[in-house]
Amino acid sequence: MTLKNILIKVHRYLAICISPIFLIILVSGLVLSFKPILAPEVGGHTESTQLPVLKKLIEIQKTDTEISGVEFSLDGQLVYLTDKAGNSSVVNMKTGETFGDVNMKATTYQWFKSLHKKLLLDLGDVVEWVTYICLIIMIFGFLLMQKPRLSKKILSIHNTGAWILMPFLLMLPITAIMMNLKIGAPKFDLVFADADSYSVTEVIDLLEKNPELGQLKSISSIRGKYQQVELSKNNITQSYKINVDREWIAIDQPIFIPKILHEGTWSNGSLSGWVNLIIAIMFIVLTLTGVYSWGRRVYKNKQRHEIHQAEVLVAYASQTGTGEKLAKLTANILSQHISTDTAPLSALNSEKISKFKRILLIVSTTGDGDLPQQAKSFVQKLPSLELGGIEFAVLALGDRHYKNFCQAGIKINEMLLVQNASPLLDIYLVDGDVTLPWQNWMDCLAKKLGIILNSIESSEIDKETQLQLVARKLISNTAGDAKEVWQLDLISTAKEPF
Repeated sequence: MTLKNILIKVHRYLAICISPIFLIILVSGLVLSFKPILAPEVGGHTESTQLPVLKKLIEIQKTDTEISGVEFSLDGQLVYLTDKAGNSSVVNMKTGETFGDVNMKATTYQWFKSLHKKLLLDLGDVVEWVTYICLIIMIFGFLLMQKPRLSKKILSIHNTGAWILMPFLLMLPITAIMMNLKIGAPKFDLVFADADSYSVTEVIDLLEKNPELGQLKSISSIRGKYQQVELSKNNITQSYKINVDREWIAIDQPIFIPKILHEGTWSNGSLSGWVNLIIAIMFIVLTLTGVYSWGRRVYKNKQRHEIHQAEVLVAYASQTGTGEKLAKLTANILSQHISTDTAPLSALNSEKISKFKRILLIVSTTGDGDLPQQAKSFVQKLPSLELGGIEFAVLALGDRHYKNFCQAGIKINEMLLVQNASPLLDIYLVDGDVTLPWQNWMDCLAKKLGIILNSIESSEIDKETQLQLVARKLISNTAGDAKEVWQLDLISTAKEPF
């Protein structure tokens, strides 16, 4: 097994294992991203003459939980108050009118936050490990996708979307890990080492005594103990702490960049919240498309396939559809002469195989000599099967550019011989274009089976395709001796299977 195949398996099965928990984390994170979207636009300040009014409003609004945060609307007419439980309300500075909650309700926010960080069961370590695994999955997936091609297939949409959006998607797990490891976190203990704890009204009292410091913009709680106060003077904002001697000390604004990126609070308005919401939606879509593609493949490989009694069974293991198409075409041609049935190799077991005396196998090779998904379960069952008295022929499809050319077909052919099956024909190895080798194989089969195939039957796979030119464009620079290069846009005049 090559390194690429190992990475594919790690990427696929790790993703399947963590997908239930990961989807819970993603959906709860999506809900949390609405908090900065719903948050009011703040950044204004209040005049020094309004500080007594502000204190009265805070006293009126004070409930069982003490007010811990103060912010103002851009015009300074509204004050936004937040208590220690996270509940917020807005109050008109002039009329004292209260408008109630202005953001996501605190109970709702805390419930989804607990779900996002601890799965409601104090399982923070599980969430942390899922985040690490998610990052590994994304890195492996990124390394595996060299040339994503967009098509209507779900897996193609999954791969192409992940490739294009990878820089944005990586932001969430990387910032989450940085937050867990405190990478880039401000040293709050050092910044507020000499600070003391004051209530919001005490901070306002002290500011009234020091009006020369500037106008109040905000008061925020740091770890529920210290207060960080933002003041505006001459259109310049400065952050302060208050020490035990009630002195105002200027500090740099503590910024935890991974935290504000992860929570979507890096902009003053709702833009950052919308960005995180869109990223969360894209993550959910990629997770669901990946799980769906894997589940659909497993279901198709394991779904019950009814096999009828017949003289010949044409079985196939196909990765891209070529093997399946050849098998059905082979069965269709042979059925005009003898009774024939088709089935994927994954549907075969000892009971079903015993219905046939002759089995034709068309086996594709995927990757560098690997078995297609449809052949894996059959290969696992083969050692327990007694195939004495059964004749078989293998048409192996591959590409000589790979070192282990047609290895899947060769392996199955050897295993059938070990289980005492008799070769109807020697194994046919097909390189690239299957048309002529398949026709030769069919001719040899016809002789062994004692039937005569019409020439039109053996050429069904090589049907002519009619194309119509709809546009052309000169894309080369014809200066000098350069030859002309044209872009041609063609469409099929009939419905084609591609």
